[in-house]
Amino acid sequence: MSRLFLLFGILSLLLGAPFSVRANNMNRNPALQNAVQIDAIVHQAGYDRPDTPGMSVIVIRDGKVLFKRAYGLADVEAGTPNTTGTTFRLASISKQFTAMAILMLMERGRLRLDSHLSDFFPDFPEYGREITIRHLLTHTAGLPDYVALIPGGQKEQLNDQDALHLLEQQKSGSFPPGTRFEYSNSGYVLLGLIVARASGEPFARFLQKNIFQPLQMSHTAVLERGQSNVKARAFGYSPKGDSFERTDQSVTSATQGDGCIYSSVEDMYRWDQALYTSKLVRKNTLKMAFTPAKFGDRQTSDYGFGWFINYVRGFRQVWHGGGTLGFRSQIVRMPDQKFTVIVLTNRNDSNPAGLASRIARIYFPALTVPEPHRVKLAPAVLESYAGHYDVRGGVSTFTAREGRLFWTGISAHPLELLPLSSDTFFYANADINPERDWRLTFEKDAQGHMVRFVYHANEKVVFMAPYLGPLAHKLVSQLEPDPALTQQVKTILEAFALGGKAVEDAAGLTPGVQKDLSNTPLQNFAGLQSLTWLFTENVGDRGLERHGGKVDRVLTYRFVTDKATRYVLVYLTAGNLITDEDVVED
Repeated sequence: MSRLFLLFGILSLLLGAPFSVRANNMNRNPALQNAVQIDAIVHQAGYDRPDTPGMSVIVIRDGKVLFKRAYGLADVEAGTPNTTGTTFRLASISKQFTAMAILMLMERGRLRLDSHLSDFFPDFPEYGREITIRHLLTHTAGLPDYVALIPGGQKEQLNDQDALHLLEQQKSGSFPPGTRFEYSNSGYVLLGLIVARASGEPFARFLQKNIFQPLQMSHTAVLERGQSNVKARAFGYSPKGDSFERTDQSVTSATQGDGCIYSSVEDMYRWDQALYTSKLVRKNTLKMAFTPAKFGDRQTSDYGFGWFINYVRGFRQVWHGGGTLGFRSQIVRMPDQKFTVIVLTNRNDSNPAGLASRIARIYFPALTVPEPHRVKLAPAVLESYAGHYDVRGGVSTFTAREGRLFWTGISAHPLELLPLSSDTFFYANADINPERDWRLTFEKDAQGHMVRFVYHANEKVVFMAPYLGPLAHKLVSQLEPDPALTQQVKTILEAFALGGKAVEDAAGLTPGVQKDLSNTPLQNFAGLQSLTWLFTENVGDRGLERHGGKVDRVLTYRFVTDKATRYVLVYLTAGNLITDEDVVED
């Protein structure tokens, strides 16, 4: 019996009508058909179990609620079910509210989008002097992400002032303001502080008085540390074995401007509808939020003010996702069709982006990209693509196992890649990014050595990822080619573990990495006992830079501390200066 047939039968029994009659009614009732399909999608994902954390979803078109339903538990320990009035942590969806607050203050003459960081934070270091509010809104400021600056072993939650302090300790940004797009939570933490300073009242109170109350979002609030000010809230959970454990808070859960709002799908309906009006700001002002930002030499990002913007098979979409410990969320708006899907979950293993996409395809089948024809490749070919790659300054890892290729480090779970040809792949799980016609192509040199992969979306090159070297766990110790260099690297890693003056005084570092890594000790290298060279990858012709230094070689080492045995990639310039490191898990 097919799953859909089974669902129809169950529905018939529940409603007390013969199956044939109910099926005929469903054929005449598209709303009922759509509801059954959504329930089937949620059931297939496993989010509708009555004894586990779950989700809440709403579908809106032309101001009408087409579907609204909740699944699973808000509080597993108490057995409290989720409802459509349950509030979930929005995480980064909160950024659109922070951006709206900035636009409201702009209209009131309290700030300008071209106001500088120093106008609000006069003690901010020199590297932030040219950063504007517009840069913060569009992720083009070049600020390092404060999350990466948190000291290892930090247990107490950070607030926005703590994040500001971490940024003030840095001596340089990641890139000159306005020259490129790089998503960073730091900008929105600072925007939250700017809202408070420009308005003269706390960020949470400003949003409550100026957004939530006027829109009658009665269950929406900014979570404030030490206060239970959120109504009917869900708690966050993560899988643990065959069950779930509560993972509701982390050290970053108390910062506000970047992701601390709780809301329900019912309240988010009111927010969505307000975005078609001038209730909060003038329509011309609101249009700025939905306009892709320009940066660098006439380049355009896919981000406005708190929203991603792109075209999907001819449909304009403005959207944002959110993810934090125990919560995942997604809002997808198609404003030209006045259509919105919102999915809020309280489980760390959920995929709300995939769910929202599948639900949208029920109402707009034209969003679906036909799955291309795939080919079968020999395991040896897939193995040749395994290794570490640099994806926009971070490390992504490809592994081959049981005749399949997986990509890790790009999402919460490994993505399986399916081959279209001997060197080109696409996602196996279409729900990761189902509407975009994307391709990933590996490139080798004339000798057959891996060089990079190129990521295309909608026939455009999105980025190129240089190859950094093979999987470390497959390498075996060899005769040490340069014991003096390995000793130099070990000394520098020990300095990284200490941070501060130890890094500032260390010989063999580029100026950029010396500035950027001197402030926060790197706990990965605490208690370093031994370092063993495993492999060297020559990358001088791949255009790879780290902390302002051009990378000539990437060295793979195994290192042993008093706690663990791990692997590290060390980036060297042609002059044997270390310009970065990455601890890798493969």
